[in-house]
Amino acid sequence: MGGTVTYEDYAAAAADGMSIAHAAARNPDRIAVYSQYGDRTFGELTARLTQIVRVLRDAGVQYGERVALLCRNRGEFAEVAMATARGGYWLTAVNWHLTPDEVNYVVEDCGAKVLFIDATVPCAEGVAATASAPLIVSIAGKLARATQYEDLLAGVDTSDIDEPRRGSTMLYTSGT
Repeated sequence: MGGTVTYEDYAAAAADGMSIAHAAARNPDRIAVYSQYGDRTFGELTARLTQIVRVLRDAGVQYGERVALLCRNRGEFAEVAMATARGGYWLTAVNWHLTPDEVNYVVEDCGAKVLFIDATVPCAEGVAATASAPLIVSIAGKLARATQYEDLLAGVDTSDIDEPRRGSTMLYTSGT
């Protein structure tokens, strides 16, 4: 594409959670995420975001509902986080250093309809075995009671979604 991008162009795209799609349309082959677990271009990232939103919608997750994410700093973290921003969901990122009981408290308290779990984190098996979320998705490995991330997204349409809606975050801290 090329040309000058104005603040107004970017702001219009960001208002509906479409800033990554806007960047992908201009520079699809430019690296958007660097990670020891695998890089993502803007084109790859926007395709994954779209797939995740479609899967969540198909699973009945509605605008404003909660999605929890227990994951290391890897491309899938960015994919899920940005998909919630595009699909109109509230993301609760959970610290992967917590115990299964602590993670499950956050997942239940926030009312997560979906829990994405990085199977490589120390507490992953314990969390997956006891989590209250109706849909559990495992990233980077198999976990009991979980659908594998790659299986969930296989064959899902990557074209832009209809009616993108900007999501937000629900943060938990160790504050008093």
